[in-house]
Amino acid sequence: MKVLKQRKFKNQQGAVIFESVLAICVLMLAFFALFQIYRWAMAELFCHYSVYYSTKAASLGYKPNIGLRAARVAAIAISGGRSSTYADEESHAESYMRNGDASGVSYPYWHPQSSKDPCLTVASTRLNGETIECLTVLEQMPLVHEVLGRIFGITRTPSPRAEAKAYNFSNLYLEP
Repeated sequence: MKVLKQRKFKNQQGAVIFESVLAICVLMLAFFALFQIYRWAMAELFCHYSVYYSTKAASLGYKPNIGLRAARVAAIAISGGRSSTYADEESHAESYMRNGDASGVSYPYWHPQSSKDPCLTVASTRLNGETIECLTVLEQMPLVHEVLGRIFGITRTPSPRAEAKAYNFSNLYLEP
């Protein structure tokens, strides 16, 4: 049985390596693009989760600082890294809900140091006696990398947001 010898052409010796490197670069670019989309989608999801709790607190007549605490706790996952030393997120959340800012629980996006830093904004307003509107925005959410943002045509920093309206149930049992 004869074994056929493969012939190598002089111009094709590095072509396979070049094509492999090019394919890996394209795959990595696609991976990081999907990762950036995933981060944005998760930030949107946690904004909706946060606005749900702030709307619930406002419509049931809780004080505004309790609604703010509930919204911030719901958005811990998108609030930046920990700035305080607790064993786990559950003890973080419990301490913050009980004591507020006096608990020492703090995240970078709750109190940004400059106007360019990401900022988690939670606001609730009473539109009239019957309706409450709440808003949660993560302003200037950091990208995976700025260069990737430019490659994908992201000209401004994304700001995931969520809005909700609810009936003011506190009118049924609290005095105006």
